[in-house]
Amino acid sequence: MTRRNALGGEAFLAAALFALVAGSGLAAEAPGARAWSAAEYQARLDRLQQRTKAFYELLERGERERAAPLWPEIEREIASLGDELQERLDQMRQDVMDRDGDLEELYRSSRWREPEIMSLVVTYHLAWVRYQGAQLAGDAARRKDLLQKAVRGFSQFLLVNEVPEIYAESLYGRGLAFLDLGETAKAIEDLEAATQAGAPAVAAKARGALEEARRRTAGRAAPAEKGPEQLLARLGELVPRAAAGETSAEKDATALARGLAARGGPWPARVESLVLEKLG
Repeated sequence: MTRRNALGGEAFLAAALFALVAGSGLAAEAPGARAWSAAEYQARLDRLQQRTKAFYELLERGERERAAPLWPEIEREIASLGDELQERLDQMRQDVMDRDGDLEELYRSSRWREPEIMSLVVTYHLAWVRYQGAQLAGDAARRKDLLQKAVRGFSQFLLVNEVPEIYAESLYGRGLAFLDLGETAKAIEDLEAATQAGAPAVAAKARGALEEARRRTAGRAAPAEKGPEQLLARLGELVPRAAAGETSAEKDATALARGLAARGGPWPARVESLVLEKLG
């Protein structure tokens, strides 16, 4: 699953997130409100979105070696931008509280909503970058940390269901992260919900991942300690046997291929490439 496939483009994401936080109208700015360059921050966000798009395109083409060095810096810069936006929101809230002002008026104002919308976009990107980064991380502890952070990021979009596509994508992303963390019951719960969230394109992807999660629960998966690289190697062993007509090998190869492809990112392309290679 890549960000590029998630919502059909950054323009839709920004518009949908705007709808998520939009109220009945913009309140007038408070007299003497501190100027804030939304354009400057938007330009930074646009540049980061272009870089994340290039990163996801590499993954879609299966170019893991080229993608691997890119994501750590992208993650750091997105996280840094998110921290700056959150600091601004916190400071504005504190300023209003210090003068015993109206927080609801602040929340309706454009000076609040502009950084809030950007913060939501950043949080969404960061969750997916961390999930995809976990697929490339060689260190087990680092991988686990990234997946746990991705879970927390996706969870922020599950408090309300105002925009079905974002809600469904966040359920799907969190379900994938839970699946990689070995928390299969939670993965199944999220993936089942994603298939029923009113977003058909997401439901189709979630069903494949849900099948893999259920397969693991039923005990038909490879041992939990085996990582995706080992499972891919196992698939490579099974494909020639399946092609030769061995029924059990065909069944196991099909299940492994579906499970690996459900991981998203580079895995669908890697599975396809391996199968074509083994079939000659």
